[in-house]
Amino acid sequence: NTKLTSNVVSARFDAPRVALGRLGRGKGGLLNIKVGPVSAVQLDTTYLDERIRISRGASRGTPFVFTATTDTQASLWKSIHERKPLSARAIGYPLLFIGGFLAAGAKQLISSRAVFAALVLALGLKLTFSTGGIVVEKRTKDGVVVPPTNA
Repeated sequence: NTKLTSNVVSARFDAPRVALGRLGRGKGGLLNIKVGPVSAVQLDTTYLDERIRISRGASRGTPFVFTATTDTQASLWKSIHERKPLSARAIGYPLLFIGGFLAAGAKQLISSRAVFAALVLALGLKLTFSTGGIVVEKRTKDGVVVPPTNA
């Protein structure tokens, strides 16, 4: 754990999203996928001026750097956030099915169809089981937090 100062705030982050497609003018991307869970962190601000804020996560010391901007593109996230996202699993499960179907139809282990099937299966697995890079704490039945493994 990191030593904290009196400048600690709690922040809650929505689930990470991946948006593909055109943004702007009320459009939140052609494909808007939620990848991973909601997360929360305590941030200890170690430096602050009119342009930049540097904070560290209270539990692991992860650095967070925030910058102020007047760029109009900085508000494009709003159109993504307003659109209801698909879950990664809603995309992952069909990809697993399609990849399995393609793999079953491959006549040779080393062929373009088999390689494509393997890529579709890998993407389906990643989307189905991804936490979006967020460390998810697990609890026992007694409520004891099990530390994450560094896999």
